Amino acid sequence: HTVIEAMTSNFVIVHSDSTIEEILENHFIGADRRSMLVKENNEIIGFLSTGQLKNVPSNERRFRTVKEIMVPVSEIQTLSSNMHLLDALKVLEESEQNELPVIEHKEYLGILSRESVVKFIYGLHVLGH
Repeated sequence: HTVIEAMTSNFVIVHSDSTIEEILENHFIGADRRSMLVKENNEIIGFLSTGQLKNVPSNERRFRTVKEIMVPVSEIQTLSSNMHLLDALKVLEESEQNELPVIEHKEYLGILSRESVVKFIYGLHVLGH
């Protein structure tokens, strides 16, 4: 099985000048989301995870921006949509990330998480595959 079968294509893209407070209130609180892509001038420039957000002291969240804490796109490990799931899990493990973006032909297709892989495998098990 491949990454495209287990990834989620329901991902959020936020603007780089959004404050940490805005992102937490509008995209994380009450949502089952752990990461998002960051854009600037209609171009993806970074990746943001809950871990990075949690590291910002609460008294700084109102004025600190996403761009200050995101991982730049040049430093993001990505996955291919046709990559085998076991290979993708190895990349997740080696990168010490819980989620990574899935890219095909420079287009962001979704995000693969350890959790989505487990849910996919469990679904196969339930169906008897």
